[in-house]
Amino acid sequence: RFGHALALGGFTEDAKQFLDLARRLDSNDARIYRGYALIFLSLKNTQNALKQIEIANTLEPENPEGWYLQGKAYNELQKPESAIAPLKKAAALAPRFAAIHAELGHAYAFQAQFGPAIDSFRKAVALDPQNLGYQQALGAALGMGWVMAPTRHLR
Repeated sequence: RFGHALALGGFTEDAKQFLDLARRLDSNDARIYRGYALIFLSLKNTQNALKQIEIANTLEPENPEGWYLQGKAYNELQKPESAIAPLKKAAALAPRFAAIHAELGHAYAFQAQFGPAIDSFRKAVALDPQNLGYQQALGAALGMGWVMAPTRHLR
């Protein structure tokens, strides 16, 4: 957890040193690899983040954080079709984690699937009603859904 906190706090070099030490002590701890993934994601090194996430998910497949990070990484790579399955798995494992639903909403929206995007953003807002980002994403998806709806019926 300490390595995660350092990574999230922007102390990537300190976090990496801490995680390197932790990995030498126990290379089978999935938290270490999720910590590395957070560092790589913060550095926009998404391919290396995905490698670390795969290790973490292999070691601890029932932890929703790894699946969430995998979906987030695929969204960052603009591969929403690859993001949906891990995000659905994360949502099934942690249905009350708003960020998972928001990230899933983004994956759907990137593919112009506004119905599922709206549903996901609504769940995120319901779970975290004070989050302005979730509210804005819902509003945007609702707007795009209405804009796109007439053209769908014309095809």
